[in-house]
Amino acid sequence: MLLIIFFTSVISFNCKAKSDRQKPNDYHFSDAGNAYPETALSRVEGDECVIRGGLPNLFGKLEAGQDVTVAYFGGSITAQSGYRIQTFQWFEDTWPGVKFTQVDAAIGGTGSLLGAFRLYNDVLVYKPDLIFIEFAVNDFKTAKMSYDGVVGSVEGIVRQVIRANPKTDICFVYTITEAMLDDIKAGKEINSIIAHEAVAKRYGLPSINMGTAVAKMEAAGKLVMKGAAGKVEAVSGESLNVKADLPVNEKGQVVFSNDGVHPYTNSGHKIYTEAVVRALPLLKGKATSHRRGKPIRADNLEKAKMVSLNDVELSGDWQEYDWDSSLLPIGIKKRMSDVRVAKASGNSISFKFKGTVAGYYDIMGPAAGVIEMEIDGKKSYSERFDKYCTYYRIANNTMNVAMEFTVLSLR
Repeated sequence: MLLIIFFTSVISFNCKAKSDRQKPNDYHFSDAGNAYPETALSRVEGDECVIRGGLPNLFGKLEAGQDVTVAYFGGSITAQSGYRIQTFQWFEDTWPGVKFTQVDAAIGGTGSLLGAFRLYNDVLVYKPDLIFIEFAVNDFKTAKMSYDGVVGSVEGIVRQVIRANPKTDICFVYTITEAMLDDIKAGKEINSIIAHEAVAKRYGLPSINMGTAVAKMEAAGKLVMKGAAGKVEAVSGESLNVKADLPVNEKGQVVFSNDGVHPYTNSGHKIYTEAVVRALPLLKGKATSHRRGKPIRADNLEKAKMVSLNDVELSGDWQEYDWDSSLLPIGIKKRMSDVRVAKASGNSISFKFKGTVAGYYDIMGPAAGVIEMEIDGKKSYSERFDKYCTYYRIANNTMNVAMEFTVLSLR
């Protein structure tokens, strides 16, 4: 069988040495720098919304009738035609005199780690006034992402945004899955949300837990998370944009989703949208500049970046992908304009870098193969095929390394 491996930009970053690890419950935040003390008045609707510094610059532009760009940065739930479309419509309906631009920066099956690397290309180049960040579900599902790792990647995203434009407002939004709800019922903490909240608190950023109402409705017997036979069969793509045939079942309960993860656009996503719409008017405030200040973690991903394939060494028979071909979904081109195809096994990509994490940004699917990643003699292997590979989708893989000039090779 012909081995085909797809590549686009390789990812790498530079950073300072790692700070000491701290357990989730050991984090303490002072009011120095950007931290906002939280009081009972800063929380509403049973922690559905935490106001902190709000979205003062956004509302300043809205009230002045200025053009506004809203970016939605997240995974497959954000990529769906759900709360993203619905909340953007609410903005347009509420401020008809304002010209709005939407930036859809969602990639299914990916979390904040890849987000820190792709932030500039997919979000910051559009100069957004507001960025919704939705990565808690995928950070929760990614076993290799520790609490410290999530804090570092999310903090890196926030610091990149502030460095690019201190006037850009950020709002964290949290979704919920059946697995997360089971953990909540069992008294377990959702470490990904705790990590996101640690960053939100440090930098005075608001958060909206869109899953709070879902959990309350489920506990009251007013909602079921999925239909009886539902299961996750895809993590991205148009197949997720599904409406419930009957948003309410024969028992009068709202049917949240088909698979326990991706809400129906006419039921679960409506609940998410209503949570955002309830919260947004509470987030007004006086215009201000956000500050980076001292980071939580010295090893955060503020310096994460993409490296073009034009800046790496390619060995073997590599060909540029022909976008006139019908093999890949055309939507992938929006993220990966430069895709290369390895026509045989053994082809390699190599480059030198200084940092603590490196990896690749590729495409998984039916014709993908196995990639060997080697950094200074340390090797890892990744099959670019999984149970969702009935179609092609964007993916990534990384390896932690020592902070020194080193060489990464992919074969």
